[in-house]
Amino acid sequence: RYNPQNDIAPKAGTTSMGISGTGPSQRLPPRVNAGSLKMRFGILKKFLAAFLLLSLLPLLGLSYYARHKVVEVGQTAVASSRQALTQNAMSLLEARARAIAQQVELFSAGGGRRS
Repeated sequence: RYNPQNDIAPKAGTTSMGISGTGPSQRLPPRVNAGSLKMRFGILKKFLAAFLLLSLLPLLGLSYYARHKVVEVGQTAVASSRQALTQNAMSLLEARARAIAQQVELFSAGGGRRS
């Protein structure tokens, strides 16, 4: 156990253990019991960890599947939108070309003069 008294410097001429010595005084760090730092896993914590793991695994699998499907649907939507826009643009260009051709035909049929 940690004792705050160990933090106080020892008297001159003694070591940190309180034994008189002839050498200079040395201050040793307080000892910490290694067993007190370990986490103890009782049966309750083991059951909780197991149930947590068992409940998270299906959730992770489901989230992976959902993300995969969302990406797939997004790619399909982009492809179909691109195709529809291309088709629409082609039909508009074709209609515009027909209108211009009709105007040219009318102009050339009229002899090129205006009335």
